[in-house]
Amino acid sequence: TLTVMDPTTDYIQSTKGYRVLDFDGTDDFVLLGNVLRITGALSIRAVVNFDVINTFQTILAKGGGASNKHFNLYSASSGVLVLDVSGDGINEVGLTLTNTAGVWQDVCAVYQPSTYMRLFLNGFHGAELTTSIPASMINSTQETRIGSRNTNNTGVLWWLNGQLALLEVYTRALQPNEVFRKATDPLAMYRVRSRRVFRAAAVAAAATSLVIPTNSMRDVMVL
Repeated sequence: TLTVMDPTTDYIQSTKGYRVLDFDGTDDFVLLGNVLRITGALSIRAVVNFDVINTFQTILAKGGGASNKHFNLYSASSGVLVLDVSGDGINEVGLTLTNTAGVWQDVCAVYQPSTYMRLFLNGFHGAELTTSIPASMINSTQETRIGSRNTNNTGVLWWLNGQLALLEVYTRALQPNEVFRKATDPLAMYRVRSRRVFRAAAVAAAATSLVIPTNSMRDVMVL
């Protein structure tokens, strides 16, 4: 559900000529509910343009802080992109990569249980962690959100301040050649091999409340 967002003003034309969701860094987010209960391999791809990078900002998160962690792809106040995953809801393993404000970036985060975590930027492999990787992620019932963390998190929500053009979630680890192709092929988003594809942007302009069906979220989500 689009929350505290107005499709007439927050669904805007980007400088690249296509429609994007514009998050104000204060209270805008998309509520997906208790979906993406992924415990195994995970890949998240986002095409995002941060207005600033000196605050914590969530791209996609399931759960919040303290004992409510699951996974989170975000920008930290130190100016880095971060992927966090948690096996028990409390402890987490994180991987970082230098971030940039004011430019469109194709960000991909990959988690392969017990093996590695990777971050890619604009199709290129930027960072990798191969130690202390959780064997699985916790099976959390926390809310999944685009643009903020869960409210069950002492009020620190990490609002996104910027524009989001595309968001994909996979229940497998994308390989480097796949990540590169998706980032460099302008038609790649239309070649997703999945029966469950959801394009929220296609209907956002005509809706004041957008509900994303749970059964659309398993394999890939395209925003």
